[in-house]
Amino acid sequence: MFAVRQRSDPSLPTRPPADPVTGSNVADQTFRSTSAWAYTLVVWAFCGLCAVLAILQEPALTAVRVVLTSATVALLAWAVLLRPHLRVTDAAVVVSNVWRTHVIPFGAVAYVRTRGLVEVVVREGERERVYRSWNAPGNTARRPRVSDPQARNHLRRMGVSPQGHSHALSAGSGAAGRLIEERMDAAAPGAPTSIRSNWNLPIIAAVLAALVVTVGAWSL
Repeated sequence: MFAVRQRSDPSLPTRPPADPVTGSNVADQTFRSTSAWAYTLVVWAFCGLCAVLAILQEPALTAVRVVLTSATVALLAWAVLLRPHLRVTDAAVVVSNVWRTHVIPFGAVAYVRTRGLVEVVVREGERERVYRSWNAPGNTARRPRVSDPQARNHLRRMGVSPQGHSHALSAGSGAAGRLIEERMDAAAPGAPTSIRSNWNLPIIAAVLAALVVTVGAWSL
């Protein structure tokens, strides 16, 4: 007997590959501060200008030193200003800062605060642990916005959907806070609550190596 292999319809939407960090199959959304790109580009432009001027006007050894220094500063700008972000999937909030990355399942999130930064609050017994995203756009209003689970339950009892209404409980928030709320409300009961925190070892190693090479070049 021969198995008949059906060809997939190219017009049908394909399921996106699973996220390697969270295991999610839903397209995630990444949030960064709107000024991150601007500051990074300014630093990169300055570093590029210094490198070009050194190559054109300075002796070879000095030019190499300046180019290495410019490359190191550009790498630092990327690692500190641009790379940190907050990513939201259907399964977790991924807070990626300069040194560490935290994967926080929605089952572990108690509530979200948004002001200048997005803060994901997790309750550990009587204590609260706050995971702050260094580079996610928050709320610029004076009062912090609090995503209160009790208030959302009150809205449900009133027959009002929490999505799109819970932000009226206090000052308005950014898109990141609203999306986290929606994913919290949609999380299934018994969702995982284990939080994973990892050091960004490749980034740290690259920055340290660049600093060592640059310092070594200037010490020759």
